[in-house]
Amino acid sequence: MRLSDTYSATSKSAMTGVAVASALSSLAIPDSTSDLTNDSGFITSADIPVTDVQDSSGNSLVSNGIATIPAIPTVPTNVSSFTNDAGYLTLSTLPIYDGSVS
Repeated sequence: MRLSDTYSATSKSAMTGVAVASALSSLAIPDSTSDLTNDSGFITSADIPVTDVQDSSGNSLVSNGIATIPAIPTVPTNVSSFTNDAGYLTLSTLPIYDGSVS
């Protein structure tokens, strides 16, 4: 039942608070989107045919019609794990300051 159905049933006269409460308590609110009707024609997964998905190297990510997610490589957790190929200053490359002013 929709609230507009109840409103129409009251001959378009003003609804009392009790009538509104009664109408609202009888409304069935869906628990999930799959309970709704797609009357607007939104795109669904069935509308998108995917035959193959490839990664940047051209490897197929689809197996038996199901896309697979490539393994995530191990990512270093410490900056010291990286190579300083850009030559950024590090503590070991800084000159020792002896407190004198030149």
